[in-house]
Amino acid sequence: MKHAILVIAIGAASLTGCKSNDASEQTAEVKKKAYHCERAEKLGSMITKTRCVTQADKELEEQKSKEAFRDARAKAPRIYGGG
Repeated sequence: MKHAILVIAIGAASLTGCKSNDASEQTAEVKKKAYHCERAEKLGSMITKTRCVTQADKELEEQKSKEAFRDARAKAPRIYGGG
C-alpha cells in the first residue's frame, strides 16, 4: 500500500515537471505586471502604511537608489590615515 502511494506520487511529480517553457515566459511577464504590496511603518510610529508597486517599478527604484549611493560615495571627502 505504501509503495503504491509512493509510486503514484513520484509519477505525478515527474508528469508535472514536463510543462512547456511558454508557461514560464508568461508567468515572468505576469510577475512584472503584478503588484506586490507590503506594509511598512516609520521608525518611532505605530501607524503602518501599505505600499503597492510592480516588479518593474521596484527594480527601477533599486537602480536609482544604487546610483544615488554611488554618487554620494564619490562626492564624500576621502580621509587617509597617516601611518
